[in-house]
Amino acid sequence: MRNLTVKTPVDKLMLALLLGGSLLGCGSSSSSPGASVGTGGSGTGPAAGTGGSVVSASTGGAGVIDPGGTVGTSTGGSSGPTPAASTGGASAPAGTGGTGPVAATGGASGPRPDAGAAGAGTPPGGATDGGTAAGSSPTEVDPGTDGDGEFHILPPYVNQPPGLTRMPGVPVGQVIGPMNFASKTTYPGRSFPIQIYVPAQYKKEVPAALMVTQDGRQWVGRFPIIYDNLIATGKAPITINLFIPASTPADRSDEYDTVSGKYGDFIMDEVLPWVKGMGYNITDDPAGRAATGNSSGGIAAFSIAWFKPDHFHRVLTSSGTFRNIGGKGGDMYPMTVMNAPMSPLRVFFSSSEGDMPGWLDANRAMFTALTAKGNHSRFIWGDSSIPHGGGAMLNGDLPFAMEWLWRGYKPAP
Repeated sequence: MRNLTVKTPVDKLMLALLLGGSLLGCGSSSSSPGASVGTGGSGTGPAAGTGGSVVSASTGGAGVIDPGGTVGTSTGGSSGPTPAASTGGASAPAGTGGTGPVAATGGASGPRPDAGAAGAGTPPGGATDGGTAAGSSPTEVDPGTDGDGEFHILPPYVNQPPGLTRMPGVPVGQVIGPMNFASKTTYPGRSFPIQIYVPAQYKKEVPAALMVTQDGRQWVGRFPIIYDNLIATGKAPITINLFIPASTPADRSDEYDTVSGKYGDFIMDEVLPWVKGMGYNITDDPAGRAATGNSSGGIAAFSIAWFKPDHFHRVLTSSGTFRNIGGKGGDMYPMTVMNAPMSPLRVFFSSSEGDMPGWLDANRAMFTALTAKGNHSRFIWGDSSIPHGGGAMLNGDLPFAMEWLWRGYKPAP
């Protein structure tokens, strides 16, 4: 497997071009306006939030990783490992931006303030929902830029990487349910069959971290394995995961694609009190809460955190539908992010050249906007063989993506 990091200048003109469809995802080392690909080299980038461009690597371009080898670049003071002449599948050093034979430290942008040091983001429409700066809590620290940046993942793709196989001897968590939950206030008359993953290490006396996963059935076969492995090796906190499908296929777009705080209200006002009422001890710390989802579930996950930044700081999406589905305005999120104060969010995005038309540019625009604001963000994309949802490319990165997502969270002992 090879991995290219793409340097992406970030400003409002770039976002306008991306939103207008003028920039297409490049699948080779040729360059297009505002997105160039190089090989090797290192450089320094301006600090995020200066009003200029944030680049992945200057002069020498982005790092290239050959099969089994590792490479890194130094950007804004964040140094990566030197190239390794390995053909045997060298693993990434601890804390770098890749897993297995892919160790992509190149592509991290320049030094950034604490995620959220400038305060919580302003939701679309100017409404606010409190807001907790990331640096204001002793449980959240800036973990550095390892793994941040834009990464082009090239074939061969492995659909069942080692990280999606439970390691021998790790404690195995339990998946409970599905249990039917009937909404009474937010979506009256709709029911949601919810499953709950509870790690083996969970103890009721200690609040667990939380992940809320949209389209739960898509993920319930993968996330428990990833969490069992990561929790056992100390790379993720003890996390209770709620797998929540849409109530019905017909109502999915209404629940997920609507750009508002309504779905977040459903989670906060109805689902979490119900789960806590069953006796589960879940942290109220936003640094210890994450949301995830694919496609429309991806934009729903982002909306939860965007409108509830005092409750959720972490988001993982794949093929997020940041598009104007049914006139709901998801395509305006990048400019909304750019025009709002810096949010406390840490966000993972993925797409591909084989994604639905416009999805690659839409997800790149989201990554570009958050990077420009100084947020820790990671964006991976694959070639035209990778379908909507990420397929084998996403599976290959998912264990590391989950580890990356939880970096900087230091729960109280």
